[in-house]
Amino acid sequence: MANFCQLANKSFMTNHIRRLRDERGITLEKLAEMTDISAGQLSRIEKGKRGLRLESALKIASALDVDLSEISDFLEGGEAVSLPASRASRPPRPLPNASPFVPVEFPRATIGIYGQVAGGKDGRFVLNGQKVMDVLCPPSLENVKDAYGVFVSGSSMEPRYFPGEAVFVNPHIPVRQGNFVIAQVAGQFEGDDPGAYVKQFVSMTSSGLVLRQFNTREGVSEDASDADKFELRFPRDEVIAVHKIVATLDV
Repeated sequence: MANFCQLANKSFMTNHIRRLRDERGITLEKLAEMTDISAGQLSRIEKGKRGLRLESALKIASALDVDLSEISDFLEGGEAVSLPASRASRPPRPLPNASPFVPVEFPRATIGIYGQVAGGKDGRFVLNGQKVMDVLCPPSLENVKDAYGVFVSGSSMEPRYFPGEAVFVNPHIPVRQGNFVIAQVAGQFEGDDPGAYVKQFVSMTSSGLVLRQFNTREGVSEDASDADKFELRFPRDEVIAVHKIVATLDV
């Protein structure tokens, strides 16, 4: 049987917990919510009908914004705890009026990769408007109207771009010399689907579009001029669009 000193200490401690709670305007039910200890269990602790365990004392002290030493002079099992009362003299905090922060994950938007994975001379591939697949949208292109992606075909742009790598464009950004682009060009013969080229933009004039690639064009002699080896030229009236590449993705 507990001796008189233990019972008196428990009675004082539990009354002290109730007083701290009342001073802060915290109901028993609110304290139960804040500590994840049932209201019934808290009531028994406050009435001295249940011992105060260290785990419960830590939760109650945190909820009441007091040092553990204020409520842990007597713990179940007789273990004393002594902690510095660094916050004992502070006035009670106002009651919180907002829920604790809970991280929220928003679903990522997707973006379509279009075309047909069928390589041709100088990295040309068919851009026929058919969607190959959807992938997670690069953050810089979320909510950008008409943004799209294509797969790189061929090795003409290595080591900048590799076969199978996905590149994405923002069609609303002006293109400047030196930018990497997707150029859409009309098919060579009537009825052909448009072709697309992942290249470096050189210039666009009234006479035509000039693009540049990193590796020698297919079928061109090494003795040819740099322009012949690395540049592609298209008549202006065959150019459908030139869009700046703003993101890449290895899918």
